[in-house]
Amino acid sequence: MTYVERSAWGFVALLSMGILWVEAGQSSSPTDAEKLFLDLINREREKKELAPLAFHPVLVRVARQHSENMAKHGITEHQLDGKNAFERLSGSGYRFAKGGENIASMDLSINEKDLVKRWLASPEHSENILQPTFSETGVGFARDAKGRTYVTQVFAKPQIPPR
Repeated sequence: MTYVERSAWGFVALLSMGILWVEAGQSSSPTDAEKLFLDLINREREKKELAPLAFHPVLVRVARQHSENMAKHGITEHQLDGKNAFERLSGSGYRFAKGGENIASMDLSINEKDLVKRWLASPEHSENILQPTFSETGVGFARDAKGRTYVTQVFAKPQIPPR
């Protein structure tokens, strides 16, 4: 299981492949490439009669920061600097009921469509993409000095505040 309840721990496997590099930047607004990427993800969700995911600015920032941190360290890991995906989400102030994360690193350039296909072929990654309870997402791309590209997609179901 790749999605988790807030109190549970779980991690998705990483996938190494190529992708078209996109400048991560500091903005929490999605780039054109990130919009295209989410459109491709949502087409796959639509095929399964699932609601589309929507960008959330905090999740975009969390995803970009993790991709930039992986690029800085030159490693593709869910846990960096002593924090896992769920600790990064909690630390961002985003209140979530469930969360998940897909990460990748690559040397070769491929297009966004190929990355989505590869993630869908991976049971761990596709479980996050096609998780019906997830409604919000963030995507971040970063490149290290050697030209290796790092990708993070964060998935979440927001926590509904008590009445």
